[in-house]
Amino acid sequence: MFNGADRRFGGSIIENKWGEDFRATVLLISQSESVAQPPLLSMQPAAQLITVYHFPTTLMASRLLRLLLLLATLLNFSFGRDFNVTRSRKAIEIGIGIGIGIGIGTGSGCSNGDITRECFQNNRLYNAYLVIQRFKSTITCDPQGITDTWTGTDICGKTSYVGFYCTTPPGLVNTPTVASVDFNGYRLAAPTVRGFVDQLTDLALFHANSNNFSGTVPNIRGLQYIYELDFSNNKLTGNFPADVLSLNNATFLDIRFNGYVGPVPAQVFKLSMLQVLFLNNNNFTGQLPAELGFTPAQYLTLANNKFTGPIPSSIVHAANTLLEVLFLNNQLSGCLPFEIGLLKKATVFDAGTNLLTGPIPLSFGCLKKIEQLNLADNKLYGEVPDGLCRLGIPGLAT
Repeated sequence: MFNGADRRFGGSIIENKWGEDFRATVLLISQSESVAQPPLLSMQPAAQLITVYHFPTTLMASRLLRLLLLLATLLNFSFGRDFNVTRSRKAIEIGIGIGIGIGIGTGSGCSNGDITRECFQNNRLYNAYLVIQRFKSTITCDPQGITDTWTGTDICGKTSYVGFYCTTPPGLVNTPTVASVDFNGYRLAAPTVRGFVDQLTDLALFHANSNNFSGTVPNIRGLQYIYELDFSNNKLTGNFPADVLSLNNATFLDIRFNGYVGPVPAQVFKLSMLQVLFLNNNNFTGQLPAELGFTPAQYLTLANNKFTGPIPSSIVHAANTLLEVLFLNNQLSGCLPFEIGLLKKATVFDAGTNLLTGPIPLSFGCLKKIEQLNLADNKLYGEVPDGLCRLGIPGLAT
C-alpha cells in the first residue's frame, strides 16, 4: 500500500452511492524501460499511474455484498476499455476491510469513453492533445499515414503519435509534455502551421524538412524554450519571417528551399546563440546587411538567392567562429574584401557564380584551414597569389 507520504499528486475524496467515502491516492511512477533518444533531446518514458483505494474497515455484511456487486459492475466496464494512457499497466490494488483483494487494469479516469482532461497526466499533455487534433484536421495529404498514429491519449508512446517526443520542461518534476516535433521527410501537406507550432508552448525543437506546408512561420515569440527551428524545403512564402528574430535562444535556424522574398533583416545576424543559419534557395533580394559579420554562426549559407552589392567587410568579426560560408549563385558585385583572408577557422568559402571583380586579395593565402575555395564564374582578374597556391601543397601551407 502507498501512504500519504508517497503521494505526488495528492488524494481525493469520492462519495459512493451509500454515503460512505473512500480515499483514492494517485501515485506517479516513472517506467524503468529504456527509450530511444532522438538527437539533442532526451525522451522521457511515459509515466504509469497506480491508484490505491482504501475502503472503510467496518462495513456490515449487507454493505459488503453491495460493494462487491458494484465492483463487479465496474470491473466489467473497465475491462472493456483501452485507455492507452501509458505504455504498460499495473493493477489497481483494492483492499477491503476483511482482506479481499482484486487486481484490475486501468487508465487515468476515462471511464465514460470520452477523452477529457482526466485522461492525461497533466494539463500540458491535454493541451498538446487538443492542438495536435486540430492540426490533424487540417492535413490535406499524408502519403505515409503518419497521422493515423495520432489517436488516443498516449502522446508520449513509442509507436503512437509518430513525430512527437516528450520530456519534462526545466524547473518542473515528472511533468512530461511535447518538447520536440520531428516531421522530417514525412511529406505532410497543410495550408498553414499557424495554430499548431505556436500553440505547443513547451516546444524546444521543431524540424519539418521536406514537407508541403504553406503560409509562413507563425508567431512563435511565446515559445520560451525553442532553440531549433527547421522549415526547410516546404512551400512557405512572403517576406522574411520577422517572428524568428525574437528567438534569442535559437541555435539552429533553417528556412532554405522555400519561396521567401525581399531583404534579409540585419537583426538575424545578431541572434547571439545562433550556430547554424541556412537561408539558401529562396528569392531574397537586396544587399547583404553590414551586420553580417557579427553573426556567431559557424555555418552560414546564403546561396541561390538574388542578393546584390558587395560582401560586407564586417565578415572579419567572424574570424574566430565561421567555419563554412556560401555566397554562390547570387548577384554580388564589387571586389573581394581582404578581410575574408582573416577567417582563420574557415574550411569552406564559396562565392562562385556572382559578379565579383578585381584581383584575389593576398590575404587569401592566410586561409590555412581552407578545404574548399570556389571563386569561379566571376569577373576576377590578375594573378593568383602565391600564398593561395601554396595552400594546396602539403607542407607548404605554413
